[in-house]
Amino acid sequence: MVHVYKIKKSLQIPMALALVLSVPVFYDLFTRGLPTGQLVLIGILMVLFYLMAISNLIRRVILDGPKLTIVNYLGRKEIDLPSVSALDGLSLGKRQFLSVSSGGRHHLIQNSFEGFFELMEAVSTQVPATKIRDGLEQIRRFPQVRTGDTIAAWVTVAILAAVIFFRFVPH
Repeated sequence: MVHVYKIKKSLQIPMALALVLSVPVFYDLFTRGLPTGQLVLIGILMVLFYLMAISNLIRRVILDGPKLTIVNYLGRKEIDLPSVSALDGLSLGKRQFLSVSSGGRHHLIQNSFEGFFELMEAVSTQVPATKIRDGLEQIRRFPQVRTGDTIAAWVTVAILAAVIFFRFVPH
């Protein structure tokens, strides 16, 4: 059975709103007649903002039996779970990651995915027990729920909305 895991809806909605609200803000900045150096810096920040937001909106993890596929804007990475060299877990504050090592490469799957713990358990049943490391057990015992990213995304939406209001709405 195929299972598709996406970034949580509670994070996708404000990210999509921030993308839409950022268009008039960036347009305004580019049409103000700022010096070239500032425009280059704004352009770099804009590209990074859009790349990160779009990456999060399209990122997918697909579990299809013994095959794990990680999809993002750079392409697809397919991992044969029975041949994984290590399956580990990492915790950095409220951020938790499933680390899948295969073919000399490490792939991190963060806990901002809907059904992260279900995904973690499903992957761990496909990997040989000798390849599962202690970090995974730590995440199982102490699961963390991240709300900071969602709050930060909504704060971004509020700031962009305030900029649009004060810049474009007549007072």
